[in-house]
Amino acid sequence: MPVDVSWYDEKACIVWIQFSGRWTIAEFRSAIPDIYALIESKTSRVDTIVDLTNATAIPRDVITSLRGSTLRAPDNWQSGVIIGAGRFVDALLTAFRAVYPKVVERYQVAKTHEDAIEMINKLREDNS
Repeated sequence: MPVDVSWYDEKACIVWIQFSGRWTIAEFRSAIPDIYALIESKTSRVDTIVDLTNATAIPRDVITSLRGSTLRAPDNWQSGVIIGAGRFVDALLTAFRAVYPKVVERYQVAKTHEDAIEMINKLREDNS
C-alpha cells in the first residue's frame, strides 16, 4: 500500500503514517479516516510521524491536502514530525509556512525516527 497507517509505539500515542513509492493525493485522502480513527480512539494527546523515507515522489497538490487534513484533525492531535523529507519537501514547507503559518507550526522535520521521537518528547515536555 502506498500509504500505511499504524501505531508507532506500544503506548499508542504516536501514529505512524508511512508513504511508499509513487503515492497519490487520492491514496492519502483515503487513509485520512484511518488516521483520524486512531487519533480519536484516544482521549490523550496523539502525535504523528509522517515517514517519507520510502516515497519516490511527492504529489504537486500536497499542500492543499495537508492544509485541509490539518484543519480537520481531531482536537487531541498535536504535531506531525516528517522524516525522509528531502529538499523538495523542505521547500514546500517553507512556501506553506508563508501562506498558512498557523497550520505549518504544527509540523517539524527530522532526519531519523530517533530524532522524530526526541522532537515529540521535547514538544510534550514543553506543553506540560
